Amino acid sequence: MKIFNSIILFCFSALVFISCQKEKMDNYKYKNLNTAFVDTSTFAKQMVTRQNEIFAITPVFKSGIDPTKLTYEWRLTKVEYAPDPFTGKYLDTVLSTAQNLSVNIPFSPGPYILRLHVFDPANGNVAQIINTPLTVSSYALSGLMLLHGDANSCDVSTLVNSKVNTLLPESVDSIQRNIFSIVNGKKIEGTARSIAFKNHGANGADSKVYVFTHPNGGYRTDFGALNITDSYNTLFSVTPPANVQGYGSIGATEFLINDGGVYTQGQSNPVGFKPFGVKNFLGNSVNPSTYVATPYFAIDFDKVSANNAANAGVFYDQNARRFLAARNDNTISLFSGVAPVGGFSLSAAGKWMVYGEQGYSPSLLSPYFSRYWYCVMSDVNFTNPISAKVGTRKVYIVDLGRLPDPNFPSDMTRSLILTSNLRGIAVKDISLAQDIDDAQYFAFGNKGNIMYYATDKKVYMSNDYQTANLYYDINTNYPGNEITCMQVFKVNGHLNDGQLLYVALFDGTNSTLLQIPINGINGTIIGDVKSYTGISGKISAMNYKPF
Repeated sequence: MKIFNSIILFCFSALVFISCQKEKMDNYKYKNLNTAFVDTSTFAKQMVTRQNEIFAITPVFKSGIDPTKLTYEWRLTKVEYAPDPFTGKYLDTVLSTAQNLSVNIPFSPGPYILRLHVFDPANGNVAQIINTPLTVSSYALSGLMLLHGDANSCDVSTLVNSKVNTLLPESVDSIQRNIFSIVNGKKIEGTARSIAFKNHGANGADSKVYVFTHPNGGYRTDFGALNITDSYNTLFSVTPPANVQGYGSIGATEFLINDGGVYTQGQSNPVGFKPFGVKNFLGNSVNPSTYVATPYFAIDFDKVSANNAANAGVFYDQNARRFLAARNDNTISLFSGVAPVGGFSLSAAGKWMVYGEQGYSPSLLSPYFSRYWYCVMSDVNFTNPISAKVGTRKVYIVDLGRLPDPNFPSDMTRSLILTSNLRGIAVKDISLAQDIDDAQYFAFGNKGNIMYYATDKKVYMSNDYQTANLYYDINTNYPGNEITCMQVFKVNGHLNDGQLLYVALFDGTNSTLLQIPINGINGTIIGDVKSYTGISGKISAMNYKPF
């Protein structure tokens, strides 16, 4: 009897338990839970905000959703592959727990992910998570930096639009004016020479902008707001006379030409700056033992090959009229060997360098690649003062890429040494092209055979480095102006790399910047020319600032 009663009791308990579980399951109804509270179609696919400015978002909710019954968390995570060099941590922080976001963004410029978590407390805190790429821009916005002014001082402004900063909507299209003087309370002393951006440190955290002037030298600034960090004199361990002529950087290597001398310096430390040391020098056995570097140089060359990796750049010695290679150990190497058929000897070019710029390089079968350096050269007029001879301009083409070594034709692990005269591959005679002797400004494309040159009033284009046609006459739309600067927009990996030509004009008081959309293959104009007016003083230099 007791056994029977126990069985009855067990069955009754089981029925009660099953009934309770059914009631519990009915209460939850998981398949009907909603996790789509915010209308994600109203969120931009990419957002941009500026450092130290208020960033605001008001979410739009789907029909039937009561936002007061939900809770919120706005998080910001930096896109980075190494921790912050100063804190040693990765950034992942809660910005706000309010429904609508309105916060100051004090974080360093760079790429981030903005995450909105929307929770439903009434249903076990089920959540909707919305991830949106967010770029925090510096106060000095990403764009084309312009160095402009008069004989006594200059300033930095930046062209900001969707062409140079593809994260921006097309509605953003203007000049951010006089950034340097607004931030530092003064203009840059001296006549404008050049401006450059140096990407440095983990995720670019220690990047800098260089502004160079004469005779003062200029400054090294932070990239975020162009705050002065160093004067020109402090860039050197032993300060030379301030006569900066050119600057460039690639990877960790910085390359500077001052008063005809070449200075190279590696910046291997991700934080801080190592000053330029002694001027690169020729060995005592080299005659003549002095050199005078032109402002033009090439630093994008074959560094894959071990025998070329020790070099920092190639430049032209106007004194002995020859090409030289600057090495990372502050020495200088000579070019040697025979010249190629139809080419020229870099060790004995014997010409006057007018201009030089790296540009379009035809592809070679892997593992080889070309790196062309286009040099506008003239015969020498030896009358006092020594100068370029009229009617003799030519384009000398140097290939500094990874090339087969003719001494080992079947060994693809071998490559041509950087200082071989075989790199002087071609000479093109452009001396008969219209107005070429009056050309003051030059620019070379990087997608096809394109050479632009400009007098004070007209721009010409050549596709063969021998003949040219009138490209743009500023007298038509901008009478009374003169050309002061010209550049093809060349930024590796950028959507508009090689697709824009910039020409700066000056009316005696203010500058106008022309943005010309071009076909990168043949150089022709393919859209409307955009003008940006009222830039104070004369634009003497321009360069790209990526962030």
